[in-house]
Amino acid sequence: MSVHSGLELWGLLAADSTSVDVAANVSLLAPDSASSSTSTSAALAASSSSSSVQSPWPMYAAVGVAGGSVAVKEALYRYTLAVGEANQNSLLVASAWHHRSDAYSSVVALIGCAGCGLGWPLLDPLAGLVVSGMIGQVRHLNTRRLK
Repeated sequence: MSVHSGLELWGLLAADSTSVDVAANVSLLAPDSASSSTSTSAALAASSSSSSVQSPWPMYAAVGVAGGSVAVKEALYRYTLAVGEANQNSLLVASAWHHRSDAYSSVVALIGCAGCGLGWPLLDPLAGLVVSGMIGQVRHLNTRRLK
């Protein structure tokens, strides 16, 4: 196998694990030939057109992490707010509200991940846009307060 086709094989490994098996088999059939890049491209096309079942575990992991983030950030909000109000510390109260805004953005991420896993793949990039808008809104409000 040439260095060039080896790099292509590693690129496929990073892109799609099902493509690697097909690409490795094709590259082994035509090692060090000029057609190795063509055969690797053919392997990628063949594997992406096949009806392989994708594992749902990445979606479950993303939903679990987003759900856990919501729970932790909400708990941090409540605890930090209680301590801040008990000590009349405005910095802790502000930090508590920051935890709450993180919880809101995690809810949006959770909705995007779950929607994508349920067959609505458009929800994931839309959730990203919503979170970006939330960050932009906070930046705008903070910049306006500093003027």
